Amino acid sequence: MSDMIPEPIVMGIGFVAASGSFAVLLGAIVYTCLQAFYVRVLPVTALALGAILMFDQDVAMKTVLESTDANQCTSTPMLLKTVGALCMTYAIGTYYASKVQCQITQAYYGFAMSGVGALLVYSLWEGLSVHDQKAGIALVGGMKCLSLMKIVSPKIQKKFGVAKQPYTGF
Repeated sequence: MSDMIPEPIVMGIGFVAASGSFAVLLGAIVYTCLQAFYVRVLPVTALALGAILMFDQDVAMKTVLESTDANQCTSTPMLLKTVGALCMTYAIGTYYASKVQCQITQAYYGFAMSGVGALLVYSLWEGLSVHDQKAGIALVGGMKCLSLMKIVSPKIQKKFGVAKQPYTGF
């Protein structure tokens, strides 16, 4: 019977199966890394930054605004507190969006946050260094990629029936 199956066909089928397994594994690793960064690491960092900006104005003035004329501006402390409050709002919103079991809702939240990030990068584009431009694009692109994965994943699961259907709310 082994004489009837040509060896190149067997090798080709093995290559296709291995390539598919590698693609699935790579997708799972990318999804896990993006999920960990955008749902765990970034919100904790934003919460810490927000607390520092709101409650420790001396450190914020020394580290964030090193120029001497910014220290003389009367609206700078209010601006730093506002930015700190926005950072904390993002962190808390991301925490609660991650607790919702609906992947579609999480994806929409991610698209909204990446849209705001894209507008921020666009508005600051001329004043950013090349490294900061690339970092901004990477942050926004990563969030869009994670959101797209969250929308596509339930559809793939439903089509192939590979897992219990996640709660989508719809």
